[in-house]
Order: sequence, then structure tokens, then C-alpha cells
Amino acid sequence: MERQDNMHMLAPMTIRGKQWKNRIVLAPKGGMRIIDGEMEQQMHDMLSYYGMGHPAEVIIGETPVSEQAGRSVGEAYDFKDPKVCAGIRKYASMIKEQIGAVAMVELFHAGDQRLWIGNGKVMGPTAYTRPTDGAQIHAMTQHDIRTTCDEFAQAAYTMKQCGFDGVVVHAGHGWLLHQFFSPITNKRTDAYGGSLDNRCRFAVEVLHAIRDRCGENFVIECRISGSEHRSESYTMQDISTFANLLSQYADIIHVSAGLYRDPCETGMVSGVFFPHGLNLAVGEYIKKHGCRAAVTVVGGWADPGMIEEAIASGGTDFVAMLREFTAEPKFVDKVLQGRAAEIRPCIRCLRCFPGAYEAARADEQRLGIPYFEMAEHCSVNPQYFAWFQHSKPQQHAKKNVLVIGCGVGGMQTAITARQCGHEVTVIDRAPECGGILRLFQNDPHKQDLWKLTRSMKAEADALDVRMRLSTPFSEQLLQAMHPQVIVAAIGAEPIRSAISGLASENVMLAQEVFLKAPTLHGAVVILGGGMVGCETALKLAELGADSITIVEMRDTLASDAYRQYGIDLRKRVLENVTCRMNVKCTGIERKTVWLSGADGVEQLHADYIINAIGMRSSDTALIRNAAMAMGCDYYEVGDCLKPRNICMAIEEGYHIGNSL
Repeated sequence: MERQDNMHMLAPMTIRGKQWKNRIVLAPKGGMRIIDGEMEQQMHDMLSYYGMGHPAEVIIGETPVSEQAGRSVGEAYDFKDPKVCAGIRKYASMIKEQIGAVAMVELFHAGDQRLWIGNGKVMGPTAYTRPTDGAQIHAMTQHDIRTTCDEFAQAAYTMKQCGFDGVVVHAGHGWLLHQFFSPITNKRTDAYGGSLDNRCRFAVEVLHAIRDRCGENFVIECRISGSEHRSESYTMQDISTFANLLSQYADIIHVSAGLYRDPCETGMVSGVFFPHGLNLAVGEYIKKHGCRAAVTVVGGWADPGMIEEAIASGGTDFVAMLREFTAEPKFVDKVLQGRAAEIRPCIRCLRCFPGAYEAARADEQRLGIPYFEMAEHCSVNPQYFAWFQHSKPQQHAKKNVLVIGCGVGGMQTAITARQCGHEVTVIDRAPECGGILRLFQNDPHKQDLWKLTRSMKAEADALDVRMRLSTPFSEQLLQAMHPQVIVAAIGAEPIRSAISGLASENVMLAQEVFLKAPTLHGAVVILGGGMVGCETALKLAELGADSITIVEMRDTLASDAYRQYGIDLRKRVLENVTCRMNVKCTGIERKTVWLSGADGVEQLHADYIINAIGMRSSDTALIRNAAMAMGCDYYEVGDCLKPRNICMAIEEGYHIGNSL
């Protein structure tokens, strides 16, 4: 898509005298961190990183309005402390002067979601004993409500005094103001409960207090959950009424979804099972039904064409993104330059989002992975790593580099090597780029993976990487090309276990399910309950298989999936598939699968059997020996080194390409 086709997305907009240079908003990521009046260095580096994308608005994330408002102790700052204010000024200054964006900060109160620390008062709309930890939740009095309104107003005024252009009041994701709005959590019978207007009242009063305290030359944005994706919750009409009432004082209604404590199931984060732009329908409805404020919609945006259409059609005024900026920090630049085909899409693998911080930290010991390692990585952007360590390709003396294999690991090696100044040729025996990801080009849940291969191909083409597809490796080819460096990136192949009967006619590979999309009538047994086995089971369920059983040796399904995606995937599998855990397949005889477990030997009837046991590295001996015979430098990348995942293949390709 060329720049002239993105006029609405790139158009400026002015609100209360502040100008947005385009319609792309950097969604909030983390709150302020201030040390002795200075921005914490990691936060500075993170903002610098995301600032490369030239968003029109930058939102600093969840900032508690008081000590009792945070999720736990030590989160809040004393806004009367001169050192705190000095740090806040540095955030505002950096956003406005270095990034050139409208500077906003998100204010919130955790309400009854505050962790119980054994003392202090945890408040919410309704009194109850929290079942997870026994904390006594106190129903807020009218005095508590007035005090909280004042705290929001004072926090907003501090932000204004320190240079911020406005604040984003968080009234979604299960925090306090959302707790009052939702009929699931608000059981009050006074002026703040019962009717829809009453449930909206607290949030409206907070915005009113901020407007009174901060005046007219200050932007107020209000973030709401357009849906909780729960049948017993509020309706589209309810959220429209809420938005209309908020727009008495709010300049922007920021439409998100879901709940922090249950992010995937409720749509707070759009995983692969949600559509892109999943909150657009709510934004459109709000705009058509009386909302006077501008509307921002967040949720799974990645395609410039889809964003342009959403804004051009009047469905929203702004779109907010975070994970797409993580995957492609130069998103806006590439649109401006007519290079949209080279934009790497977020594949929504949730590598960067392990879920609610508290729950993920509780899993650290079980998973053996520190929370930081679970969160601060991107599968498709190797320069992200952790945002305070990103680096750039370095220029080297030119070499002739041959990459064998055109999966994502091979393409990343080629792209980085070319950026470092080398002459690069990629060969692959397949007619298309993408390696194993070619299997998913017709799978609606895996389109992001296919788009990733297309964007990497476009990057390679723009860099003049020579691509020779439908070209198998041979020693004769090698001798004709005279490379100085050879990189093997030939992937992996399915494990063909020694299980007797695995070669029977009614046995197929998991990959064939995605490639051929067969409709299998009868009983299907899937051998292997890793991520591939689980995704295959869901695919077969969509294709109409009569019954599906997963057989898994371990006690956990999809243990190789990233934490939050694994939670979501396991839930969907358990809703649709029979799972046999802690058993192993010992043999197959016609339509009988023999199992062995703690309860002894048993058998399952199976009309079809799917082999999802796993992958093993392809044999690189021929390539390695040829490289050694010619005296070439030799490397291996991705699954041919060890079967793993996209993140590791791309990261290895980047490192090798940058080291040649």
C-alpha cells in the first residue's frame, strides 16, 4: 500500500490545542519508574525504542493515584515529592520533545483487585471475602468515593503541572471504575449501584473532578472495556450509554476489552483466536450512538490497510497498538515510505505477554523461567530482545554468503547479513519462501504466520538478496557459486517413531492436517499433546471430525507453548477434545491404538491416527561436508540445529548474520 492510500491514517488531528501528527497511538506498557528524580534507565531506553515508530500519542501505563490504589505496596509515588515531580517532568519532556508525540499518562485504582498484604484496606463496590486469598473486601462509602475522586483529580493536576498534555483514566480491565460499572461486580443498592446510570456515576464523577481541577486546556481520555466477553455482563447498548455519559468530560474514549486477571478469555489481549481489530465493532457502535468524544480502538491491529479502512469509514478516530510496535518499531515510517509490504506483523504468540503479572510471577518456580524472561522478548523482531539491549547490524568486510533454506531463520540470516554489507544468495528446493510456515497459509488462525513470511520476503527483496527458489542444494551448485560462508537453515522433519504400526494407511502427520485440511469422519486419535498436537486437534474440530482424543505422555498439554497462549490453548482444547494424559502409545494395529499407563494396558478405537509426536533436525551432513571441503565458514540456524520455535530461529539468524 502506497502512502497516498493511507491519507486518513496519516492525517493530523487537533484536540484542545494539542496536535496528533497521525492517528497511531502507542498503547500503555508499564507505569512510571523514577529513581532520585530520574527516569529509570530501562524506561528511558524502552521509550526511545518505541519512539522510533513515531506514534502520535504515547501513553505511560498504569499509574496509581494513591498508595491504596496500586495493585500492591510500593507502586505509588508521593506526588508532593519534588524528586518525584522532577522524574515525571522528564517523562513528559522526552515524549513531547524527543518523540514528538502527545504525552499522556494512565491513572488507575485497582479497587478490589489490590493484593492483600495482611493490613491496610482493600476496597471495592461490594463487600465480600475474596476466595483466592481470604482478603476482606470493604464496600466503599460515599466518603471513600469522594476521596478517590479527589485523588484522581490531584494526580491529574500533578501530571499537568509536570508537563503532560493529559491523562487516560482507566475505567476498564477490571479495575475500580470498571468494577462499579459491571453488573457482575457491583451489587450496591445506593446511588452507585443498581441502574445503569448509577453504575456509571463514579467514573463520570472522577472525570468531572479532573476537568474542574485541570481546566479546559487539558486532554482527558477514558479507557473502557467495550466487552467482558461474558454472557452475564453488560450489553453493547450499556457500553454506549457509559461512553456517552463519560463524553460530557472526556475528549477521547479509548475502547479496549476484557479483564486483567483473565486477559485472553475476556479479550483484553487479542490472541490468535480473536479477530484483528476485535474492538472495532464497539467503537463503531459508540460513534454512531451519540458519543461526542473522539474514539480510539485498541486490539490486534497489524495491517495498515485495515487501519486505514477503519478510520476512513468513521469506525474510529485513532488506533492504539503496542505489540505491533514491538514487532515493527518502524511501522509508521514504512507506511509513510510506501513500504507497508515490509512491515513485520505481530503473530500474537504472546511471547511478550505472559498474562497477569502476579499470576506469572507465581509460575516462575514451576516453569523455571524468570518473569522478565517470559515477558521481554519478541518472536519476530530480533532487535528487541529486551528493550534496553537492542542493537543494530554492523557493517563488515563484504563476503559471499550462501544461505540454504528459506524459512524464517534462513531469511533472517540473509536479511541481517545483507544489512551488514555482504552479498547474499538464498536457495530453497521449495517454490515458495516460508519453510514449515507454508503449511498455514490457508489456516484462518495462522494467517499472521503466513504474513510474516511475506513481509520477510519483501524485506529481502528490498535489500537485493538473491532468491533462487525451486533450487535444491548440490555440490555442483556450490562449486559454481564459490561462497565464502555457508549457512544451513534446512529445518526439521517429523519424528517417525519406532511405534509399531505407525506407517499404517490410516496414520497421517499433523502437518498434513494443515496442508490438506481433510474432513475425517469417525474417531481420531492424536499422538502427542504438545502445542502442535493441541492446535491440530482444534483444527480437526473445526473441520468437523466426529470425535478427537489426544494421547500425551506428560501431565500437561501444550507445555511448549508460551505461558498465556498455553493457558488459552489448553482451555479451548479441553472444551472440544478428549485428553488422555500420562499414557503412551505402544503400538497400532489397524484401527486400534494400544496405550500403556499407570492403570495398565488399554486400547482405543481410531479410524484415523495423527502423528504429532514431534520434530527432529534435518540431516545437514552433506552440506557441512561440502562446506568443509571448500574451506567455507559454516553455520547452522534454526530447527536444523535443534527443533524449537520461530523466536529462536529468527534470533539465531540475526546473531549469525550480524557476526559474519
